Amino acid sequence: MLSIRQAFRKDGYRTQQVKRYRGAIGYMAEHKKVEGRKAFYLEGGAYETGYILGYLAEPAVTQMVTTYLDHLLPEFLNYRWDIMMSQDPKWKDIYRELLDELHNYYLEVSYKFFLKVEKEGVFPRALIDEMEGIAKGCKAVNKKTVVSFKNLIALNYGLEVLVGSMYSGDIVAAVKKRLGKDPKVRDLVSKLNISMFHTPDACNGFYVKNEGTKTGYPIFARDFQFPNGQVFGKINAMFIYNPTDGRLPSICASAPGMVAAITGYNSAGLSVSVDMVRSATTRMNDPGFGSILLARHLVDNCKTCDQAFNLLARTKRFTPWIYHVADPKTSIIIEAGMSGSFDPLNMVEPSVKDYLPTKAILKSVSKPKNRNGAYVRGMRYKYPTCMLDYNKELFDRVGLDKIYKRAKWGETGFVYKSFQEENEVEGEIQNNYFPPLRTYDNPDLILVSNSYIIPQMRLTQMARVPNILAKTADAINWRYSSLNKLCLQNWGKITVPVAKKIISMLNPFKSPDYPTNKEQLDVSEKLYGMNKLEPGKVEIQGLMNVVDYETKIFYTKGGYWGNGVKSGWTELTLANYLG
Repeated sequence: MLSIRQAFRKDGYRTQQVKRYRGAIGYMAEHKKVEGRKAFYLEGGAYETGYILGYLAEPAVTQMVTTYLDHLLPEFLNYRWDIMMSQDPKWKDIYRELLDELHNYYLEVSYKFFLKVEKEGVFPRALIDEMEGIAKGCKAVNKKTVVSFKNLIALNYGLEVLVGSMYSGDIVAAVKKRLGKDPKVRDLVSKLNISMFHTPDACNGFYVKNEGTKTGYPIFARDFQFPNGQVFGKINAMFIYNPTDGRLPSICASAPGMVAAITGYNSAGLSVSVDMVRSATTRMNDPGFGSILLARHLVDNCKTCDQAFNLLARTKRFTPWIYHVADPKTSIIIEAGMSGSFDPLNMVEPSVKDYLPTKAILKSVSKPKNRNGAYVRGMRYKYPTCMLDYNKELFDRVGLDKIYKRAKWGETGFVYKSFQEENEVEGEIQNNYFPPLRTYDNPDLILVSNSYIIPQMRLTQMARVPNILAKTADAINWRYSSLNKLCLQNWGKITVPVAKKIISMLNPFKSPDYPTNKEQLDVSEKLYGMNKLEPGKVEIQGLMNVVDYETKIFYTKGGYWGNGVKSGWTELTLANYLG
């Protein structure tokens, strides 16, 4: 049996600090080669391990509840605008006031929603205890810390509120009501409208096994493209949880202060990740629980895909997300909206309804497993291809008959010939068509991006606000099809190194013209005079993860693109820490 220090050493880390508290123990380690990349081992009850994390990582937690929260909402508007405004001498003081007000709004609304769901017993007690522990641990090591339970709620639960406010369209009225009377920021706020929001829909994932991999063992991979809030890319980390309260041991990728899991993997082999999706299945007047917090809850408590679906389906939810779940035998994609029953055709924009199947036809041809607003497609899901027959008229109605080429939508085909073409026409076609299922009839591969595939759920994207937001999406179907093509090109040869290359397909050195990459270069050029992409200087927005089911190793890449002291993949082997 390895000691925790030995386990870290074997994974390439050097232990920096150890903390004990009320029978619990925690370790903080830093990677020997990738600068600033930390990992934490936390063993004990939820409150105690939260306390230890707060004690060990107070400076990083502070960055997450201040700088990150300050810039998260503005980066949902426009990454370039946020960076430039915060640096521009002419605007930065006024912009600072705007950020403070947005931060306070975010804090208040998140906490208000939290109190409601806590009272209903929706919010898992263990995660509440962990956040309370983090706040107390930060206070113990730094009496002047700004970290509080309230701003930890905003950090962990605020994303749900922000997403729900965007997809419902409520956020514009709320921000204008709060800030519209302030003479210093009134002019900026008056220009705000929902079409300005840029939802960071650039996540991709796949699970491949048997004939698709070189060894036959499954490999799970995901790319979570998300705003860094100017700090997440620098301080994201891996957390080894070894609970003593009956929850399952796991590794989760997130950042100090987050009790959520952007990607999680537990001792039973269950992997969970989430993808954003624009949909009208949002209920702001009756909040619930979901997204990265729900991902952690599933990792804490479930051993199989079936268990994960059942727990998710029982959970009260109020926003749309896609959950990619995998275990050692199979993988599922849960296309979830708000909990409860809803008629997707009632959400569709009136101008589109005449081009869509009737409720009776939809019910007769599309019969996916579903419960309480959550639909699931597994590796043997049979997509009703007759849905694709509606696409010609949907494309024709907006003058895109030359774009629509059904014959080229085959096994490795593309809806659009390039991401440029998709981005050019998204404002016209919006979400108003049925994308084809990739990996159709392939039991060894499943793919996911930021779009619902199941017809009932796809219809919920054909609503007013999701359609407005579609104009700012970044080539979702091109990414989905590209992921499929890369997997099939490497069929039978997929190993961990190959999986890393596939999931890194948006690497700016491979796709410099991809919109988010061009945006980063533009910012770098204006701020730093850097007129070309340089390894170790271009931040990854979010992070990437790979799980190797043969070796049971969990890999993470965050921080910077390229290789060097500030970039590179890091890894943890969960079994080595459990004894």
